[in-house]
Amino acid sequence: MSLRRTFPAALGLLALVCAGCADDRVRLERGPLGPASYRVTFEVTGDPAVRTEPVTAQLTVTDLGDGAALRLDVGDEIPIVTEFVRGPDGRLVLDTVQGVSPSSAGEADLASIVDQLDPPLASGPVRMREPWSARRRITTEVLRADLTTRLEVVRFHRVAGTDAAELRGTVTGRLRTTGTTGTFDGRVVGTTTIDWALAPGRVAASRTELRWAIPDIGTVLLRTSVSPS
Repeated sequence: MSLRRTFPAALGLLALVCAGCADDRVRLERGPLGPASYRVTFEVTGDPAVRTEPVTAQLTVTDLGDGAALRLDVGDEIPIVTEFVRGPDGRLVLDTVQGVSPSSAGEADLASIVDQLDPPLASGPVRMREPWSARRRITTEVLRADLTTRLEVVRFHRVAGTDAAELRGTVTGRLRTTGTTGTFDGRVVGTTTIDWALAPGRVAASRTELRWAIPDIGTVLLRTSVSPS
């Protein structure tokens, strides 16, 4: 597993977001994840000499009623196809993977993207600029994360032809990745923005920038974006 694969996988994961919106007091409803199509871009820079050109992938989402199927196409690589099911707590959990070993960074890429597309919503109605927080732990074969996201609604606007609530906030916590190049473990701080499409009840777009401080190694800047395609 190369740094180019490990860090973008972590990048997508760190792009964890919560979603909620309000005019006076409004409750967000969650709709099906698909059908939907997105363009996903990963970028990593920092210390030591970690530099990657932005990696762009095409993501296709199909709703399965009790879950979702995702297909991730990255250039000429073999497409990664996976299915997620709703767990007892209502969250999506990985069920099956095709086109990549479940212990590879490909699984982490998909798991991280799902966390962007299926964020925890505010537990009740919220007002503009009324913040809420959510903590989540995520574990895969190569990733462990314990992250807290604090968000608030800052405005309503149009995104890709639909009304959306723009959420802004912070992400703090810890991330650990393990691969053939070694184990990377450190604190994470950063910012995130998500456009939550109101009518379909799903993410329209998201942008995240985080700094991952790894002791004895340096600080890595992780950027990811999800946009409609």
